[in-house]
Amino acid sequence: MHFEHELLFALVAVDRGRCTPGQVVQAFVTWLNELDAARLTPDAKVQSLSSRIARESSMSEADNTAMLETVKGGAALPHFEKSLRSTLLSLRPPGEIAAWLRTYGAGGSPDPTFEPAPREQRYLLGAEIARGGLGRVVEARDRDLDREIAVKVLLEGNSRTVVERFLREARIMARLDHPNIVPVHDVGVVPGQNGSKQMYLCMKRVRGRDLLSLLRAMAAGEAGVREAWSRTRLLGVFQGVCQGMAYAHAQGVVHRDLKPGNVMIGDFGETYIVDWGLAKRLGEAEPAPAAEAGGSRSQGWGDGDVTSLTLVGQVIGTPAYMPPEQAQGRLAEVDALGDVYSLGAILFAILTWRAPFEGASAKVLADVIAGNLQPPSKRVEAAHVLGRPAPEPVPATLEAICLRAMSREKGSRHASARELHDEIQTYLDGAREREKRTAEASQRSAEGLRQLKRYLELSAEGRALHDESEALSLRYGSATAEERAAIWSMESRIETLTEDGMEAWSKSSVEFSRALEADPDWREALDGRCELIVERVLEAERKRDRQEEMIQRRALAQADRFGTYRLKLEAPGTLTLRAFAYSCDCLRPVTEKGFRVEFDDSTPVAWVDGRPRPDLAVSYAGQPVPVTRISPGTARWGHRPDCPREELRGTEVRIRRFEERERRLVPGAELRLGVTPIENLELPPGSWRCEIIPPAGSGLAPAIVPVRVERAGRWSQDVVLYPADRIPTGFHFVPGGPFVFGGTWAGGNAHRTVCTQDVFVSRFHVTFGEYLEFLNALTAAGRAEEAAGVQPRSTEGPYLS
Repeated sequence: MHFEHELLFALVAVDRGRCTPGQVVQAFVTWLNELDAARLTPDAKVQSLSSRIARESSMSEADNTAMLETVKGGAALPHFEKSLRSTLLSLRPPGEIAAWLRTYGAGGSPDPTFEPAPREQRYLLGAEIARGGLGRVVEARDRDLDREIAVKVLLEGNSRTVVERFLREARIMARLDHPNIVPVHDVGVVPGQNGSKQMYLCMKRVRGRDLLSLLRAMAAGEAGVREAWSRTRLLGVFQGVCQGMAYAHAQGVVHRDLKPGNVMIGDFGETYIVDWGLAKRLGEAEPAPAAEAGGSRSQGWGDGDVTSLTLVGQVIGTPAYMPPEQAQGRLAEVDALGDVYSLGAILFAILTWRAPFEGASAKVLADVIAGNLQPPSKRVEAAHVLGRPAPEPVPATLEAICLRAMSREKGSRHASARELHDEIQTYLDGAREREKRTAEASQRSAEGLRQLKRYLELSAEGRALHDESEALSLRYGSATAEERAAIWSMESRIETLTEDGMEAWSKSSVEFSRALEADPDWREALDGRCELIVERVLEAERKRDRQEEMIQRRALAQADRFGTYRLKLEAPGTLTLRAFAYSCDCLRPVTEKGFRVEFDDSTPVAWVDGRPRPDLAVSYAGQPVPVTRISPGTARWGHRPDCPREELRGTEVRIRRFEERERRLVPGAELRLGVTPIENLELPPGSWRCEIIPPAGSGLAPAIVPVRVERAGRWSQDVVLYPADRIPTGFHFVPGGPFVFGGTWAGGNAHRTVCTQDVFVSRFHVTFGEYLEFLNALTAAGRAEEAAGVQPRSTEGPYLS
């Protein structure tokens, strides 16, 4: 349809109540933007105003058809509301459309009721939006056109140079008529509070947020922002900035302060370049620098970052976003290619959610001049490793575009803002294929994670069942038929769990691999693959399979792009050690004659945590042992749980880590940890040899304490020190504490950790003479038959004589 029919359709829709004036305005804004874009890009498509209005108002097909017929049939013309006419004209449509809007239904004569307000009273000033060093920006209403605007008012007392700069900014903005540049409506002078005159600049009131605040909200995880603003959508905003600057450069104007804080995004997706206070026309002399500190701000679009200052003087602009030639103060060399550099810096911020250079202003300027720029992909990877919020990985193509635009040498940058826009468009043209690959990567990763979760559940169930089965198997010889059947059933279930687990592991691995084929940077697949490998590392550790462990660790080094999972495998554990001493005499030597220890196998008792527990029922888990009887009655079986003891503070602790040398574990270099108590000391995972050395003259014997520090685990142990004269000659003190035993690498029993009691162990085996003395003692006591039963035999025949 011709534009007259399009506009008539809008009036008919409002007149018949099929849409609101606000919906017409919204559709009209988008339509004008597409018309402007079509003037710059002949191939751009323009959707009709009527179809946009129909979509905005959810108009039925029947209503849409009826109004189209009304417009084409030349029926009675609809009424044109004055407020709607004014609002549409305020949007600065092209000349022929503006002329039609002015003359339609007006009869060629002005409204007799209209009286323009005096110039100094035309704008009703409202709340302050922002304030800078030279002026402030306030909300305002244009009384004549009945519309909201923004007015930038120069503060009183500014120098003539500042006033000239202000007027220069207004004139530059007025000549830039582009959808991506905030339009200027008026400039003038109003009386100040002290009778002086204040200059003002009247411009479009843009409601929305600047790009800097949007990027910060994404980094902060503001609800819904990351979902609403995909990288593709942000690149669309960036392209709008490129188009606006391409137009400005065609008009001979450079901005010189491009940054995310000077890019405004309207509530309806409009993109505007704002704050042209440092702009200049190419070929003009550089204006004299203002004596005042600070710089111009428009509509509160400053970024507020300490490294993003607008400096007035020899170096002007924002350090983190200015090109090297501008940072060096060579302002005569700052041209359109300088703006291209700043556009590249904005692209860097979009890709990383951070400024390209950070730190104090002096450091930033030095880095800009030297070209010390960390690539955006490395910046994002570093943020992931440090656990900071960061966007998705940066594609190599986008990184190349960004780094080219930010080249230190002007000749290496894009030749124009338009060329930079076109390279982004070339990247986006492949977005559909990338979206397809992304969807496949997401789907594959989700299935991989599901299979990974199943594998972990099956593995955990299998390990628990294996430990239970091993515990039962310890009593296999005395188990009933029903109990043996239960053990066999467990073993069958373990085999099934193992097979199902490996199948889930394989499926998960395949899905993650295919996800990475679709998108090599898909984070869920990268993480999932690392988790699979980590599980294999842990399984190899449990089985003490050093070769398999090394293979899987090498695989992890290749797969763990950010180093996160390697750090988890090396997570330190903590050690807590305290020293004590008993004040009782339970270990005094037995002086009475007839001391003996007898064992009764007929009525076994439970053995739990390193001591007999006759108060507990015997079970497989209880490790039944014979009843022990000690004579005479004054003798004791070590200390009792209620024996008094006191903590020994200030006892020296030394430690050595066991290292593998020539297939043997030997203590490494000795370190002095300090004195007891040792509280939550971080140590790398591994086996350690701790030596607790009591003070000289205390009469206490030192203690060697083996310690096993697990990954991210906690080892806590109370060590009792004994008087040296209470430890029998030829015996060695072994402190009680956590003891890890069992597993496929140590006897095949269930892998468990129990707490043992303190014991004194003979340093040497029993000698032949000692054993002969034992046999003779049994015979002398009338127990010859028992002595014969324990007499050593040869491997082939009778008792040894």
